[in-house]
Amino acid sequence: MPFLFFQTIAVSVNAVLPLLLAKISDKALQVRPSAQASSRRTNRISPKNPEQIVEHSGGDCSGGWLGLNSYPALTKYVTNNNNVQINIINNNNYSNNSHELLDAQFSTNSPLFEDTETNTVVFKSFSGLASDIGDVLYFLGKDKFAVSRSADTKDVWWVYSEGYSRWIKETNAAEWFCKTELAGYYVTAKDWVREHTADEKLAKQREARLDHILKQLKNPREWLNIMHEAGIAFKRNVPDFEALLDANPAIVGFTNGVYDLQAKEFRAAVSTDYISMTCGYDFDSTANAFKRSEILLFFEDIQPDTKEREYLQKLLGSNLHGEKQDELFHIFTGGTRNGKSVLADVMKYTLGGYFTSIKSTLLTGPMERKMDKTLKTRIKDWRPQLMLLLTEWYAKYKAEGLKKTETLVASTNEYAEDSNPALMWFNTCTTADPGAKFHLSEAFTKFCEWHMQTQGIAYRGQVKTFGKELRQGGIQTEVFKIGGVQSTGIRGRILGGL
Repeated sequence: MPFLFFQTIAVSVNAVLPLLLAKISDKALQVRPSAQASSRRTNRISPKNPEQIVEHSGGDCSGGWLGLNSYPALTKYVTNNNNVQINIINNNNYSNNSHELLDAQFSTNSPLFEDTETNTVVFKSFSGLASDIGDVLYFLGKDKFAVSRSADTKDVWWVYSEGYSRWIKETNAAEWFCKTELAGYYVTAKDWVREHTADEKLAKQREARLDHILKQLKNPREWLNIMHEAGIAFKRNVPDFEALLDANPAIVGFTNGVYDLQAKEFRAAVSTDYISMTCGYDFDSTANAFKRSEILLFFEDIQPDTKEREYLQKLLGSNLHGEKQDELFHIFTGGTRNGKSVLADVMKYTLGGYFTSIKSTLLTGPMERKMDKTLKTRIKDWRPQLMLLLTEWYAKYKAEGLKKTETLVASTNEYAEDSNPALMWFNTCTTADPGAKFHLSEAFTKFCEWHMQTQGIAYRGQVKTFGKELRQGGIQTEVFKIGGVQSTGIRGRILGGL
């Protein structure tokens, strides 16, 4: 739902990752099969009953988690000038040092987690690659996070706040998610490895690899790389996220859900509502008779005329919907202390993030009468009840439309005439005559004389400008002949005097 411009006469963010430098040994890079690739028996947790340990026949387990023939010792990552990640493989003799602990062979995709898809994605990330860990971040956070691209091409992270029922632009939430919830999956994996790996040395190797991943999640440079990789997946899933925000004109956001104007019901908000603005308070469907009567009395006070008041209420109700069918610009006229600024405050507090205003000097004038000084301290409490009234007035607007009252039509015509000298001349100096017609070139001379006498200055426009102003005032022109001369003119009116 777009912002409401309140004014009534009616007139038609990818973070640039630092270049990581690494010295590579002069020895040739090589990949060795693991010494652990042997026939043995292992235990795994039953996916249906986590308490049940199932024996797994041995055979060649060198396939590892990723189904490779071997798993090289991955010691660090660098990025080249093209931001392509390079794996630097340790070329030691796999002695008992810290690098050897990273060369861990795992059994193929053990059922660590009950959900098969979660299990597959998390096990793949045990490679330690930022792209694989980023896939886990995307998989776990696809309903919580979104990524858009800012004007300077940096990634902008968004988090969906269930507490506020809206999307919030916030990078720290994704960082915290990496260090807590995402890290929790690798802590769980460590516990499983410790309990279900019979070979003590192999268990230490596996734990060391998982510890390495946990350190990655705490290292600012590493998790920036992980978030960058995850951001690619998020943007691929929702390519133009910000264009979806607040694009549904029929829903109004609140801190406890959304009101659906089409369904005429309040419901829980979901992330796919793509709400980033709300009214800033909880929607309350419970009617409060006292506050309701207080609000209605306020509207009677600022607009005593019943028809005018009903028009105003339907107008305000129509602003709940983001699409405007009535191409009208409303100006609230009158002196100060007659309710204009208070009404603006009432709508500001009620619509919250959906409201914006223009300069108050466009609405104010000389003081006419005093308003209740305590009113502005009470209107904040009106919000839930006025919102209920607005939904009722919106329904009435949808059913009846926004038909201008006689007073509004007269005020609009007066304003149009005051701001359009050509229209004022037309209404003053021509009279209706079904058989009459005249060319604008003929009328222009008379109009210029009238303008000098009534306005005190010469008209600076030409005939073309004169005709344009008449059409802007709703006067129809057409091309026809008079005395053999074809030109633009007006039918059904006769020229009069000044």
